[in-house]
Amino acid sequence: MPKSPVLQFFIAFISGMIVPLFVAYIFIKANCYGDTDIMNLLAMMQKIYLVSNLIFIAILPNLIAVFLLNHFDQWNYLRGVFVSIMVYIAMAFLL
Repeated sequence: MPKSPVLQFFIAFISGMIVPLFVAYIFIKANCYGDTDIMNLLAMMQKIYLVSNLIFIAILPNLIAVFLLNHFDQWNYLRGVFVSIMVYIAMAFLL
């Protein structure tokens, strides 16, 4: 594990930004059938205001990570994941 608090923060922030994208991709692939492209599907979801709901579902693993990091007193990692959650919540409200 890196000792630098800044490096720990950035590692957690980057992973906190990537994990929801991966979860959203898996969620879309598991629930959508046919030949629809993912970009077209997201465009249709944005028209009926489902993208924000997808974002909230996708950040669930980050919320679990916040709980575990808090339990193990990994404060610098916790801050990075928490900031990435705030970015996704802001995006959900803006979309």
